[in-house]
Amino acid sequence: MFFKKLDNGKYRYYEKFYHEREEKWKQVSVTLKSKSRVSQAEAKRRLALKIEKLLTAPTKEEVEKKQLEEMIFSQLLEE
Repeated sequence: MFFKKLDNGKYRYYEKFYHEREEKWKQVSVTLKSKSRVSQAEAKRRLALKIEKLLTAPTKEEVEKKQLEEMIFSQLLEE
């Protein structure tokens, strides 16, 4: 995790991670008011939640495949 000071005096915390399903490196960030140890711990917690949410979310292909599987036969005939 690393952080940068913004022009407005706040701090933006960043974390990079590798998304295995998309085979890409991604970056998430959160903005907090200070760079104290408490704020850094809070940033680490929030970043971990964001990363977990992104890793467990289905990709576009998975969503489209699921929608196609859930279509009923008459809907398929219309398309």
